[in-house]
Amino acid sequence: MMPSVGAQLTQARTERRLSLQEATKATKIQVWVLEALERDELHATMSPVYVKGFLSTYAKFLGLEPAPLIAQLLPAPTGSGQPTPEASPHSTPLGFIDRFEWGGPWARRIGSLGLGLAGLLVVMNTHPQRWVPRRVAHQEASLSVIHKQEPLAPQPSIALKPLQPLELAIVARQPTWISVKADGTLVAQQKLAAGAQEAWKADRRFDVVIGAPAKVEVLLNGRSISPLAMAHRGRLAITHSGIAALKEEAPAPRPARVGSAR
Repeated sequence: MMPSVGAQLTQARTERRLSLQEATKATKIQVWVLEALERDELHATMSPVYVKGFLSTYAKFLGLEPAPLIAQLLPAPTGSGQPTPEASPHSTPLGFIDRFEWGGPWARRIGSLGLGLAGLLVVMNTHPQRWVPRRVAHQEASLSVIHKQEPLAPQPSIALKPLQPLELAIVARQPTWISVKADGTLVAQQKLAAGAQEAWKADRRFDVVIGAPAKVEVLLNGRSISPLAMAHRGRLAITHSGIAALKEEAPAPRPARVGSAR
C-alpha cells in the first residue's frame, strides 16, 4: 500500500536530516503549513488551489516530484462518462441559410416584418413628439431608481468561533509589499515576489496592510477574503467578530522647536 502524501514528505525530510524550521527558512512556508501537509490535514482547511501551491513548493524542495503527490492528495473528479453529442450541421447559420427557401413561409414572414418596421419608422418621423417624451421619462425613472440604491457595505464572509485560531495566508500573483501584525506583534514587513506564499497564525487579531490588494489572494482559515481586501484598499483588521478596515495610525506629534529669543 502506497504511503500517504504526508508520510512521503516526512520521510523525505527525515532522510535529508532537516527540521521543520530549516524547511520553513528555505521555502518561506510557515511551520504550521508544513506540519499540516505532513499530517495530511491542510487540504481539509484550505482551498485546493493553495494546497497545490504549498505542496508543489515543499515537494520540489525535498527532491520529490510534485505531480504524483498532488494527484494522490487531490484526485480529479470523475466525469459523467457520457459522450459529447456532435453538433448538427443544421444548427449552424450556414445550415439555416441552406434550408431557407426564397418564396417560402420564412421569406413571407421576413417581408411582413420589414413592412411593419418601415411603417413604424414613418410614424416616428412624422410625429416624433409621441415617442421621445415617453422614452426620456422612462430613462429618468430608471436613473432615479439607480441613484436611490445605496452601495452595500462588504460583509465578513467567514464565521469564526471565539476560540478558533486565526490562520492568514497571502499568495502573490504579482510583486507587492505587505505588512502583517499578529496579536500586535509585527511578523512580516516585506516585498513578496510573484508566486510567493506566506502564512501566519494569531490568537485574537491580525492587522494587515497590502500595497496592491488586487495582485494577491488573501485567505483566512482556508477561505478567500480577497474581495474584502480590495474593498478596504488592502488595510484589514481581522478578529473573530469580523473583518473591517484598518484605521490609519495618527502620526506622532512633532516636538515644539525652541527658538532663541532675540
